[in-house]
Amino acid sequence: MKKIIKGEELQNKIDEAINMICDAVSTTLGPVGNNVIINSSIASSYITNDGVTIAMNIESEDPIINSILEIVKEATLKTNEIVGDGTTTTLVLLKELYFEGKKLIKEGISRIELKKEMFNSLEKVIELIKKESFKPTKEDLENVALVSGNDQVIANIVKEVFQKVKNARAIKLEESPNEQTYYELKKGYEFPISNLPEFLFVDKKKITLSNCQILLLDKINDFEEINKVLNDTLNSNQNLCLIASEIAENIKQNLLSLVMENNLPVYYLEIPVYESSKYQLLRDIEALINMDENNIGNALLLEIEEETATIFCKEKNIKIKNQINKIKKELKKCYNSYQQEELENRLAKLETGIATVYVGGITKVEKRERKMRFEDCIHAVETAKKGIVIGEGLAFWKVKENLEEKTKGDYIFKKALEKPFIKIMENANVNYKEIIFKIKDSSFTKIYDIKNNDFEEISKTKIIDPAYVLIEAIKNATSIASMLLTTNYLIINEFYENKKNIEI
Repeated sequence: MKKIIKGEELQNKIDEAINMICDAVSTTLGPVGNNVIINSSIASSYITNDGVTIAMNIESEDPIINSILEIVKEATLKTNEIVGDGTTTTLVLLKELYFEGKKLIKEGISRIELKKEMFNSLEKVIELIKKESFKPTKEDLENVALVSGNDQVIANIVKEVFQKVKNARAIKLEESPNEQTYYELKKGYEFPISNLPEFLFVDKKKITLSNCQILLLDKINDFEEINKVLNDTLNSNQNLCLIASEIAENIKQNLLSLVMENNLPVYYLEIPVYESSKYQLLRDIEALINMDENNIGNALLLEIEEETATIFCKEKNIKIKNQINKIKKELKKCYNSYQQEELENRLAKLETGIATVYVGGITKVEKRERKMRFEDCIHAVETAKKGIVIGEGLAFWKVKENLEEKTKGDYIFKKALEKPFIKIMENANVNYKEIIFKIKDSSFTKIYDIKNNDFEEISKTKIIDPAYVLIEAIKNATSIASMLLTTNYLIINEFYENKKNIEI
C-alpha cells in the first residue's frame, strides 16, 4: 500500500524534520558549544559534540518525518565525506536557507526560479569565500588544530604527528588501554596476510626476521618454482619468506614438513586482497625489496603478526622512489574518494610510515568523545592546507557584507550567511548584535575571542578555519535546501506482514 502526503501536510512535516535535526546539532557549534548524549540500543550511551554523529542518531517514530530526515542527513554526510568537518555548520546554513526560501515561495516566487537563483548566488558566495582565504603558515595549521580540537593536548599531538607523516590518511585512531593519550609511528610498510600456520604463534605474538630474503610471486602452484631458493636457504641458513597472493595447499604442506624436519628458517605469507588491490600491493612490495629478475629481494626487517606483516627496508632505493612518483601521478588524475584513500595510504606507507594515536581518558565515554574530536582536528588540518579564513562565523559574515543583493537568491544567502556567527555567539551566551557592531565599527580589523571574552586584532588572531570546510558546508546546505523547497509530494510505501492469504 502506498501513502501519499502532499501540500501543507508535507510542508509541516518538512518543517518539523528540519527543526528536529538542525536544532539538536546546532547547539554544538563554536568553541563553547554544548555536548549531546546519545543512547544506543546495542552499546552504552555516550557523549559527543560531533555534528555528523549526532545527526545520524536522530530518528522519529513518524515514517514521514524519518524520510525527510534521511534527505537532510545527506548534506552532513557529504560534507563529512569531502572535508571531514563542518557538518554542524552545514545544518545551520541549511535551516536558514530553507525557511527563508519558504517565505519567498509563500509570497509568490516560482519554486524552480528560486532554485535557479539560489545556485547562481552559491557560485558568487564560493568565489567570495575564496577571496577571503589565504595560504596557511606552519603556525596557522597549529592554530587550526587548536580551534578544531578545542584542546591543547589534542592540538599538540596532531601537530607532532603531521610533522612526521604529513598526511591525514597516514594517521589511525585507537582507544588507549589507559588514561594516557600518546602516538606510535610505524615506519615500515604494513600489509594484510592470511592462513598463517597456528603453531608459529604458540609462544609469541610477533615473529621478527632480520636480513630476510624474500621470494615474491603472484601464485605458487609448482614446487619447482621455489626449489632453488629453498636449497640456497638450506646451505646459507638465511631467513627466507615466500610472499604470494595464492599458495597451493600441497606446497604449504611440503613447506611445513621441510621446516619441521630440517629446522629451516622459512615462512610463507598469503595476501588476502581483491585482484586490483593485490596487483598494487605486489608492485609496492617489489619496490620495497628491490626485487631482481629472479623475483628475489631483501628486507632489513620483516615483522609477522597473526593478521599483518610489515616490511622495513634499509633506504629508499630507486624503485621505491619511482613507485612513489607513480602513485603521486595517479593521485592527480583520481577523483574517486575510495581510490584516493587507497593511493594516499600506500603513499604514506612508502614515504613516511603510519602513525597510530591512542586516545586516552578516564572512562570509555570520555575516550570516545575525545576520539571524535581527534578525527575533526586531523581532517581540519588536512583541509586547511588548501587555504584558511579568519574565523568561520566572521568569514561568512564578511562574505554576506560583500555579496551584492541583485536577486531573491542573493537575499536568502545574505540571511543564511549571518546564522553561523549568530549561533556561535548564542551558544556562548553572548549578545551577537553588540559584538558584530564593534567588529564592523573596526572595519573588520578585529575579531571576538569567546574563550578570553575580549576583542583582538585580526592580524594577531589564532581563530582560523579551513576555507574549503566553509565551501563544502554552503554547497551541501544549498543542494538539500533547494531540493526540499521544490518538493510537494512524498510517497510512503507501507508493507504489512500479516496479510490474509487469498484462496483461488
